[in-house]
Amino acid sequence: MAALVWLLIPLVGLLIAGVWSIVASRRMSGARGAGDTAGVRRHQAFRDAMERPARGVDGLG
Repeated sequence: MAALVWLLIPLVGLLIAGVWSIVASRRMSGARGAGDTAGVRRHQAFRDAMERPARGVDGLG
């Protein structure tokens, strides 16, 4: 009986981890994509900033 309990402990942990991963992945997807457009705009602003040359740098080190 004790061996059966030791086998059930990892199985219960695996089930809990599986349920948690499903719940966590649903939370990160956002509510109907509401935060997706803001994220895309921030990423585009970042890319635009990275493409502009730096001010006051002459390139001589």
